[in-house]
Amino acid sequence: DCRSGRGEHAHARHAEATSIESELSLNADSICLRIKDNGKGFIESEVKIKRSLGLVGMKERALMFNGSLVINSALGSGTEVILALPLSPVH
Repeated sequence: DCRSGRGEHAHARHAEATSIESELSLNADSICLRIKDNGKGFIESEVKIKRSLGLVGMKERALMFNGSLVINSALGSGTEVILALPLSPVH
């Protein structure tokens, strides 16, 4: 099923996760993708110090489409990424 799934991915190996859950939901005015793992997690401010453009780039791409990207993570608690994009055309 393309709307939800569990499986192994490079991300799972990097994060030392044993499970990744994904969920794709469609609302009247938006589409939302949620990805959650049970990996080692991270502290976002420490990632920014390392000058990682990965997280910044993901957030910028979401904004380009009038969307949002939320990242919830904590050491030892895994990571959850939520991408929400409007279905209305971008002008």
